[in-house]
Amino acid sequence: MNPNEKKIIQKSQSISIWHTQKLYFSTARSHQRAWTVKRGEVYFVDLGENIGSEQNGRRPVVAISSGMVAKSPVFICAIISTSTISQQNIQVPISGTYPYKDHKGRSRVLTGAVDLGQIRTVAKERIVSHKICSLKVEMPEIDKKIASVLGLHNYISKRDNVILSLQGKVNFLQNQIKST
Repeated sequence: MNPNEKKIIQKSQSISIWHTQKLYFSTARSHQRAWTVKRGEVYFVDLGENIGSEQNGRRPVVAISSGMVAKSPVFICAIISTSTISQQNIQVPISGTYPYKDHKGRSRVLTGAVDLGQIRTVAKERIVSHKICSLKVEMPEIDKKIASVLGLHNYISKRDNVILSLQGKVNFLQNQIKST
């Protein structure tokens, strides 16, 4: 068997195992659909077996969905990566101190960076831990970079400029009224 064939067989076995795990998640964990996941909360989720550079396995993620979808059976999240590859334009380093207990009860501190190049919508059934923590310090920077990653930065800048312009006109008119 050549190396390429061996690699294909290994991937096939991994996908088969993942399908078994997905069946378990969809049947035995359906109660998790009712959980409330809030923006900024960090959980470990099982991302399963994926393709190419997509993240695989159990990973910490931060919920980036708005509060409007807190009761939805899915949530939008960004993966927290420990990658040393610096991608400043799409990563937000975790600068706060967030202690938690891992699945074996060991004390850990959350480290790494929120990778906005790995945004996913996941079912709540994929959650494999209780809430680890809530990111506080990092969320404003995450918001800014999400807008940039999704190409919304120019629209937000234009909106802010219109608001400033209108505020200036309102101030001018208020001054005019006061002086009369």
